[in-house]
Amino acid sequence: ERNKIIGLVGLRGSGKSTALKEIVCCRDRLVVIDPLGEHRFGHVADLDEGLDVLGLVADRECFAITIQPGRGDLESAVDVIFETCFEIGDLWLAIEEVPHFATASWMPEGLDMLARMGRHRGVSVVYTAQRFAELPRRLTATTDVFVLFAQREPSDLQALAGRVGRDVAERVERLPLHGRIVYDALAGCCVAEKSHS
Repeated sequence: ERNKIIGLVGLRGSGKSTALKEIVCCRDRLVVIDPLGEHRFGHVADLDEGLDVLGLVADRECFAITIQPGRGDLESAVDVIFETCFEIGDLWLAIEEVPHFATASWMPEGLDMLARMGRHRGVSVVYTAQRFAELPRRLTATTDVFVLFAQREPSDLQALAGRVGRDVAERVERLPLHGRIVYDALAGCCVAEKSHS
């Protein structure tokens, strides 16, 4: 099966983390980067312990680890995790709140490498963000599927329209807080819409 990049984007409290859990809950090989400590998939560790555990389980058919990087140099910490996941290969990587360590015009080299070449290593990525305009363009350009929750900020809607089209952006603007639209970027169309929880 081809690797996937899935983006979950929407307002705080709209259901992104719940959707992320639904997507990754049954994956055999899973790494979660969770700066805010919202998840408890498998072993939970700080950066150093997490990297040690990853080294120990890399050859196993099944593992799940949640790494909660410290509050120090978050960009460098997550970059090491990205590079390690790329080296290990054949896994799912879930990333909470990409804008904590990236901007619309910059992201860590390891994430850039995963976005461009993760398919060669079988690394699938699922990520969350509150605001579409804050996401790195390279990441959104390589995203296969967007799960879009409500967006209200004009700059977010404009950035969204530039990626998925004005019609879809207008539908996203009208969504209630817990509604969602699934947009298949490869097919260029919406494949599902849920207007209520």
